[in-house]
Amino acid sequence: MQQLDFTSGQSRKRAGMSKAAANNAEWLEWIRAQARAIGTYQETVSADDLRPIADAMNRHPNTPNAWGSVFKGSEWVFVDRVKSKTRSRHAGIICRYRLSQ
Repeated sequence: MQQLDFTSGQSRKRAGMSKAAANNAEWLEWIRAQARAIGTYQETVSADDLRPIADAMNRHPNTPNAWGSVFKGSEWVFVDRVKSKTRSRHAGIICRYRLSQ
């Protein structure tokens, strides 16, 4: 298997994220609305806050890669990285965001 250089890897990553987002546009619109609602009363928001809502409503993207696009855009400001509390993430690192002012 051919090893990619950093630039090619980043380019493919962006292309994959764009494809996952495009194929889950309706879900992304819905989950972002949930994130904004949480962001109005909670200081920070992460995917860990949103997954229980998606589970309760049985609304999931058709690929887990779509979760990586939830906080894309100028309305979100990166705050920090934390270990996920979601069991399936096995304490993987996720980002927390706040709504921009």
